[in-house]
Amino acid sequence: MENKYPAMRTAVSLLKVVGWVVMALGVVAALSFAVMGSGGGRGFVMGLMGIVYSVVAGILLLALGDFFRCIMDIEANARSKDRIPVG
Repeated sequence: MENKYPAMRTAVSLLKVVGWVVMALGVVAALSFAVMGSGGGRGFVMGLMGIVYSVVAGILLLALGDFFRCIMDIEANARSKDRIPVG
């Protein structure tokens, strides 16, 4: 099968890497903010909100990469169905 849409394949890989990095660094940063945060309980709550936000943002980036991969698979599947004779 020919390598079609090389830029989109690169974008999928980049989105997945960025998604994992956002989750990992976001959780680490939010945990450090929660532990060393000022304002007593307020810093802890803001740290927890940061953890939730970074996990959700990372999952959305991973889902976007999977969506692009799904679109490429649908296109490849539709193209392969054109070559099969019907009847």
